[in-house]
Amino acid sequence: MSVCNEKRVELLAIQKESGQFFLHIRLLLDQEIELVWEVDETTANSLQARAKFETGAKYYLSFYHSWDALKKKKVSCITRTYLGKSNKKFFSCSKEYSQNLNLLKPIQQIKQLHALPFLSSPHSLKQDKEITSKQKTTYIPFLSPKLAWMAVFIMSLFAFLGLNETKPVKAEALNNKIVVTAASVIPEEKESIQQPAIKLKKSMNYTVPRGYVALTFDDGPSKYSKKIVNILKKYKVGGTFFYIGTNVKNRPEDVKYTKRNGFSIGSHSMNHPKFTSLSYQKQEKELTQANTIIEKITKEPVTLFRPPYGAKNLNTSKLTKKYSQKMVIWSIDTRDWESRNAKKILTVVKSSKTSGSIILLHESSAVVEALPDIIKHLQKEDLKIVNLQ
Repeated sequence: MSVCNEKRVELLAIQKESGQFFLHIRLLLDQEIELVWEVDETTANSLQARAKFETGAKYYLSFYHSWDALKKKKVSCITRTYLGKSNKKFFSCSKEYSQNLNLLKPIQQIKQLHALPFLSSPHSLKQDKEITSKQKTTYIPFLSPKLAWMAVFIMSLFAFLGLNETKPVKAEALNNKIVVTAASVIPEEKESIQQPAIKLKKSMNYTVPRGYVALTFDDGPSKYSKKIVNILKKYKVGGTFFYIGTNVKNRPEDVKYTKRNGFSIGSHSMNHPKFTSLSYQKQEKELTQANTIIEKITKEPVTLFRPPYGAKNLNTSKLTKKYSQKMVIWSIDTRDWESRNAKKILTVVKSSKTSGSIILLHESSAVVEALPDIIKHLQKEDLKIVNLQ
């Protein structure tokens, strides 16, 4: 039995049958299998608007989802790949869809899928067009949900024992009684913490809509990362962290902690050089290396980038566009790196026009000390403190 290191959900088609909506997917676990995923109309229509299924293009569903505070709805992400290039797009989704993502996320083997009632065999739908694959794919004949997953389990067991046959498992071959052991039931994963968020629409961003404010933290992860996360959690506000790749390599657990608690993570390059002094090729290396190391930990695409020192040029803009990233600059520079003084940092924030602002901070002891008072001041101004997406 082959073992795959990367779990992947390819979207093959979106179908409607008897008033119900289904996603036809190819799921890569310990082997490939095609399934249909029952979804709500809102999620199906939103996906349909972003997935055109052009010849040669492939679409992959992300396990990422969050709450868009501006639009007041949940969003997830789909990636389109074509001719070696990838483009990530957000789409509206239901709470049920996001919960089902959480249930699917920990699954590692086909035999575990019986615990997910929203998935079934593709042959249970009447399809106008047969979708074929050049790659070897496992197919399940039309069965009731319980029998279908029992068939999958038996097929996986045969494969493990070296007894797997080319003929599909039939319902008649199964016992009427299905025994489910405690070990075979996958416990429901709690939905990850969701922080208030705003989706950025511009390729380069200095501000957010009025009534909102974004706290951003550069140069992590560091020994202060968890302290900052815990303060944000305490006050139930958003925050966005721009991490340096070399720091991520040394402190992966801090990245996981930030991600697990629902905060946004962007790239701040691999080594923190001044981009305007680099060639196109060197800028690209800085960008892609940081993306790769962060995405390996978060299992999500890095969609935000903050150039070190705010230094950027035309090459930087071309590269962020190429890799479907949005540049995030700032409108309030607290100069915390210069003063290293909590009172001075707070004074800068209080003396600035904060509605609609993106506030630049760095991970330091002074920021940890000042942060509670900064949050209280912003809340007193009746501003919503949000993640950036």
